[in-house]
Amino acid sequence: MSIKSFLMTVNAVILSLGLAISGANAAEVTLADYLVTPSPGDSWTYITNMDSTIYLSGGDVFFPAGTEFTVTEPWYVGYPFPDTAETGIAIPVEPNISMYLDIIPELTVPAGTFTNVLQMTWLDSQYSANSINTLLGIDPAIDEGVTDVNWFALGTGEIKGLGVGAFDGSLDADWDLISYSIAPVPNIKANGSDGPLQIAPGTLLQLEVSLTANNAVGQATDWWLVAE
Repeated sequence: MSIKSFLMTVNAVILSLGLAISGANAAEVTLADYLVTPSPGDSWTYITNMDSTIYLSGGDVFFPAGTEFTVTEPWYVGYPFPDTAETGIAIPVEPNISMYLDIIPELTVPAGTFTNVLQMTWLDSQYSANSINTLLGIDPAIDEGVTDVNWFALGTGEIKGLGVGAFDGSLDADWDLISYSIAPVPNIKANGSDGPLQIAPGTLLQLEVSLTANNAVGQATDWWLVAE
């Protein structure tokens, strides 16, 4: 592949995502809304769009282009992410590595179209900004090369990933979510609280029961609530 055709391929991959300009509307993001904690039986299946070496929970794994692979424990489980983070700034997370967050309106992958998607860009301070920095609209004042990009959907987890050579902006991995199964999650609040609650005799107790259906929306099921 010529340099010209390679750059056209990189541009096509990035531009096809319809990304927003980074940092256009700074906001605080609650990462737990996107980084789903798996339950027994949950799974995510992806397909590689090129020969890709992808970091999974057990380490780096090579997959030829067109390979489908399934994970039951996403790579980000156990990573020391902050509870909340602001978009549009470089946030140090480990030596030489920062993350840069944005919310994009919409992203379509084989598993479906997702809205309000979290774009998580990884920056390496050992390298200068590369061509992907420009394509993603990273603040030009941040002279750190993009090394990876991950996209996460609310309540779903990772829906797309790109691996980037920080030294030159070349793509070395590209994968999309094609299907997923996430168990419904019930939630019970007492007087608006999820945690332990102490109330005095005669105080009104108000219970709120909700269910996040995830991708089980529309499926018939029986749920029982037992009070003692």
